Amino acid sequence: MRAAHAVRLTAPLRPPAHGHAASPDRSKDTTRPLSFTAFVEILLDWVAWWNTEHTSQALDGRTPLAAWQSDPTRLQEADPALL
Repeated sequence: MRAAHAVRLTAPLRPPAHGHAASPDRSKDTTRPLSFTAFVEILLDWVAWWNTEHTSQALDGRTPLAAWQSDPTRLQEADPALL
């Protein structure tokens, strides 16, 4: 089920393959918008899937979490006064 959410959440972010795609006719769409709570739940599921299950060739076949965990770069905390 998470993969279906991933498609829905990432598909609108992709530019059209070529030219401008026609806008879909939503005049007969009777589905109700998601509640904020439902949207956040779906988004958080997708974020968890993306970071822990989705692999990327750009990350040598690792998940974003695995790439983050294997990065030896030391974290530095920003001075709150500078934020």
